[in-house]
Amino acid sequence: MSTENGSEQPERGTAQRLQDEISSEVAPAVRAVTENIKLIGLVLGAIVLIAAGISGYKYYRQYTLETGQERVESILSLESQEERMQAIEDYLPQAPQRFKQGLRLELADLAMKQQRFERAAQVWAETAQNSQKEEIRSVARLGRAKALLQAGRSEKALALLQDLAENAPEAFQRSVYFELAAAAESEGEWEQALAAYKHLKSQTELGGERGSYFQYKISRLRNKIDNQASRKEQTEKESPS
Repeated sequence: MSTENGSEQPERGTAQRLQDEISSEVAPAVRAVTENIKLIGLVLGAIVLIAAGISGYKYYRQYTLETGQERVESILSLESQEERMQAIEDYLPQAPQRFKQGLRLELADLAMKQQRFERAAQVWAETAQNSQKEEIRSVARLGRAKALLQAGRSEKALALLQDLAENAPEAFQRSVYFELAAAAESEGEWEQALAAYKHLKSQTELGGERGSYFQYKISRLRNKIDNQASRKEQTEKESPS
């Protein structure tokens, strides 16, 4: 019996040592794998959270655009210009970015129709400042000049139109020169108005109704210039030398 027990004890001792050695070698690897699993879990968790956040943002953005579209349609369906204008004023600060320029253009147009020219000029200026498209900027600046002219601020309108005449795209030149002629006439700048009407006439087909109108304005301005020169000459003659 003792022989058997003696033989079994060394075997158990050897087995225990082998197990301890294996455990001591494997344990760091197990810990590394475990720690990596935890790290991978954290990373995956973060990715899931980020993805959920992105999905939530996309959903929110889509929801905002859809509700914004509904709100814009609701505003534009208002029959009263005054109510439509006020609704745009109220909604514009919080409207999605993609709708703001369209709302500004509608607001400026309504302000012009309501003869609220100072407000129209302000909205046209905001439209120009917030646009990256040259065409929209030109339309907005032209609209602002017209609003300023209607508001009795022809000097400022004239300065703006002079700059536009030099820089606006070709497609806008006729409209720019028409407003430029009106602003120059309002300011008593007969020579500048005359030059603008001559330019317009040169761009108009002969015999057309507009051509006749431009010729009429040219004749009147020439008379004004001649009369002004005559009065100046008479004044110089009468003044003591």
